[in-house]
Amino acid sequence: MKNNRINLRLLCALSSIFLISNGLQAMMTLEKALQRFEQEKNYNYSNITKNNIKDLLEKNECIGCRFRGVDFSDANFEKANLQGINFGYIESVLMKTNFKEANLRKAIFIGANLLNANFEGANLLNANFKGANLKEARFKGANLKNTRFKGATGMTDQEVINSCAILINTTLPSGRIYSN
Repeated sequence: MKNNRINLRLLCALSSIFLISNGLQAMMTLEKALQRFEQEKNYNYSNITKNNIKDLLEKNECIGCRFRGVDFSDANFEKANLQGINFGYIESVLMKTNFKEANLRKAIFIGANLLNANFEGANLLNANFKGANLKEARFKGANLKNTRFKGATGMTDQEVINSCAILINTTLPSGRIYSN
């Protein structure tokens, strides 16, 4: 647990340097989210390492990371490579989180609170939103091929169908499989 605290402090310090050097104000929300994560002490459910932090800050990627049970509300993951990331099984809070044009192939959002999250243009191939709160979430232009929404709340089958997303073998909230 001590190593995770050190890693999170390093992330916050690196994030501040990244903000100054690149002028990306959006990373500030990620820093705040990670500070909340440290305060909540959900280390048993996550696998944050120094390399994950470095990749997230320098390369905008965290492939296969496990951030279960975190509060990353308002974080900006635009165009990030988060393939296989796991925000699921223990309720994660990702309200107003920006995943625009992110690579979220095989991402797990089971039971996550994604109120007003932005997935426009994201690659969500084989992602799983089972039981997630998708109220006001946006998926315009997203790849939802083989994505599972079964049991998701806050979004109807018709809203998924009307989202202007790529729907091939997509499991809708009702459990019905749909292709456009």
